[in-house]
Amino acid sequence: MKKETIIIREKDIAVKVQNSMVNAIRTKDISRKAVRVYDNNYLGVSGAVGETSLNTIEQQAIENLQTKIVYPYALTKNLKDHRNYIENYQSEKDFVTTAETIVETLRSNFDDFIFSETIDLKEVEHQFKNTENRDLVYKDQIMNLGLLVKEKSSANLFDTVLMYSGRNFDINQFVAFNKKLLNACRHKVSLPKKEKLPVFMIQSHQVKGFLMRNLNGEVYANGGSLFDKKVGETLFNKNITLIQNYDSKIVQRPFFDSEGCVLENDQLPLIENGMLKRVFTDKKTAAKHNLEHTASASGNYDDIPKVTGTSVTFKTDSTELKTVLGNQKAILVILSAGGDFNADGKFASPVQSAYLFDGEEVLGKLPEFSIESNIYDMLGKDYIGTFDAPDLYFSDQTQIQGFYLTIKA
Repeated sequence: MKKETIIIREKDIAVKVQNSMVNAIRTKDISRKAVRVYDNNYLGVSGAVGETSLNTIEQQAIENLQTKIVYPYALTKNLKDHRNYIENYQSEKDFVTTAETIVETLRSNFDDFIFSETIDLKEVEHQFKNTENRDLVYKDQIMNLGLLVKEKSSANLFDTVLMYSGRNFDINQFVAFNKKLLNACRHKVSLPKKEKLPVFMIQSHQVKGFLMRNLNGEVYANGGSLFDKKVGETLFNKNITLIQNYDSKIVQRPFFDSEGCVLENDQLPLIENGMLKRVFTDKKTAAKHNLEHTASASGNYDDIPKVTGTSVTFKTDSTELKTVLGNQKAILVILSAGGDFNADGKFASPVQSAYLFDGEEVLGKLPEFSIESNIYDMLGKDYIGTFDAPDLYFSDQTQIQGFYLTIKA
């Protein structure tokens, strides 16, 4: 009988902010454990939250072999890789002091705004071991800040958002950048009078979400993808490369999947130079549909491994944003929620918070509007580029992506 053990510890310190004051501090420290056992091509799995012993969980997993879940796939073998990405460890006391300093600084420097919501610190450790000499450990500590901002004179529920995610928060850089952002928020400007405008999005979550749904190996193999039978075809702008990315420095996740698989150099292109190279799979999906295995197993810690999603990033392909724009003014989207792509790839979304942008500076706050396009135009003829934007202090490694989109005021 072969065995895998999974141990996940997550500590979360959340500082709740209300009316520009620290309102509460909440701490969670949760351990989760799971054991998978394999015998005669069957899988038994069991898990528990808290201090239950691995022996007890293993006995339950052995009993669960009776459910006859078929899993005839070889376990991943022979690798010991322990990685600790914590660069500047913060204790709970240190972090609460940092959060209180942030709130006090915002309150004293921007007293015509009200700040609310959450600043939190997540400390995680993921362990994966099996009886085939696989021994993987990932440790990290990430600070996330998401504050809704309301002008005191405004009737809106909120007017903009302050954001940060990373390991190396710099309060001076945060204040300097958000001073510019909030000064621009005070300065209301009109939308340029063009049907299509250059629009830049931070991290492009909606685009990546659509691509992940349609590059899922199970969806693709069953004919449910917009890109059905198009592996090997050039579908998009040749500058576009979409990477399945397990580089924990960039994506803040374990460098292995839920079957203990690790990518060479932690990355694998799904789209390369505009060509659809592969879809993402776990062991079962790859074997069942004769697809390339891409180490994309997912699911909860006590789940049977499956392919639900993965972690993707766009390769930075452009520089000199100001030069690319020339004399054009662009839109920098801060918050766009409530819209999405439909199954045919058409995209529409309201934009709740955006700024006029010249490629370097935010120039003024725009009224609410909507954006429209489709996936082939956004990543084809209307694609501007993917840029690193270190001066936009939304994270340690801010990336923005630009498209020409139809604007609906």
